[in-house]
Amino acid sequence: LFGRGNLLNCLDKSILGNINLSIIGTRRYGKTCLLRTIEKKYLNKQSSPCIPIYLDFKGVCSAVKTTADVYRYIISQVLVLLYKREVLSKEEMFNNQQFIISPSWSDVFGQMNETDSGKMLDLFSVVMSTLADLCEKPFLLLFDEYEFLIKHVLDQPDDFFNIRNI
Repeated sequence: LFGRGNLLNCLDKSILGNINLSIIGTRRYGKTCLLRTIEKKYLNKQSSPCIPIYLDFKGVCSAVKTTADVYRYIISQVLVLLYKREVLSKEEMFNNQQFIISPSWSDVFGQMNETDSGKMLDLFSVVMSTLADLCEKPFLLLFDEYEFLIKHVLDQPDDFFNIRNI
């Protein structure tokens, strides 16, 4: 990113220090490009300290309408990424939930529609911690349009705290 070297260095230090950040700016400022740059940098680096997961909530607003759907969406994105990287097989089981993983997040998402909304936080916790242990790296969740998530999707603003602190 032209002219953003200092900002990227600052973000790198925060990522390595496990510090949660928000990138705030006006429309067309380049926030999405910045998130995508971070994703690409850490995704393609063998010695990466984390596994980045880019999450665009405004782009999936027709499917993601509740806090339980947020958990489903993140789980789907993580499973698909690790399947594509050949870390996971086509069939996996987490917390008594069977998954048939395909390259499409929406297919994986649909498999959790019958899972009770009250149990989604537990499933989310188990999947994320199990896979972080398997990969021996934490996940770096890159939320694009997170204000849309907080304003229109989450059942309570405190739900973001649960996601952020898994």
